[in-house]
Amino acid sequence: MATEHAEKPPGVPLAHFIAAVDAIADLRDTGKALVFLRGNGVVRIVWLSPSAAEFAQQLSERLEGVVPSSSEMQKTLAEIEQFVSVILARESETEAAKKLLYSLLREFDEQSEIVPGNPTHEHVLKKVQAAGKLATDALRHRLLRSRSVTIPALEELDAELVRERHDRFTGKRIDIPFLRLRLRYSDRIGSGIGDFPFFLWDQISASPKSFELECDLSDLDLLQQRLGEARQMLLDASAVKEVGDDKK
Repeated sequence: MATEHAEKPPGVPLAHFIAAVDAIADLRDTGKALVFLRGNGVVRIVWLSPSAAEFAQQLSERLEGVVPSSSEMQKTLAEIEQFVSVILARESETEAAKKLLYSLLREFDEQSEIVPGNPTHEHVLKKVQAAGKLATDALRHRLLRSRSVTIPALEELDAELVRERHDRFTGKRIDIPFLRLRLRYSDRIGSGIGDFPFFLWDQISASPKSFELECDLSDLDLLQQRLGEARQMLLDASAVKEVGDDKK
């Protein structure tokens, strides 16, 4: 049974949502942001350069001078990530909107239909249509591949600079800086966020598992070289596949 008309549509204001999606799309297309699909099926917006401030500026300009607070921007980003995650996991905008309505409004039955003229239904559907520009074919291919993985998948890589520490055997202070890399990963093999309700979102999106590596410049040079070789290997394989697909 469809829900009654809500006095206030759920989530952030529609104008803020659309403006933020457009800003993210521009930053993505200029190489300043990455719409990253994590191994557990959750989408995350990653800034590839110090572009968080640029996102705030673009958002303010698109909202004609309105400056959202930091908490408002974080809430908007989180909602966009949720919407894109569900869009990728569903076959159509309508199915994605129904899933989102079901998650946001428990009284909405997923078997129900989107009701034209219902402000809440139209509000969510417009957000789905706007967020769709971030749900690219590349992300859909990544999701398809991730559903068949058999080993943990990358979530994030963090770096912490350590300037000094004490040798516990000699008691001497060692003031040679180095990095502590923390690779976070997910072992939710083959799962997809579209199959879970939003009240489980924090549990699903959390990634407590990680392992750490210490490294200096020599280690980073080796990692950069090997990752560069691996990237080129994958690019070459992808190019061959595209040529093969074109001939079919």
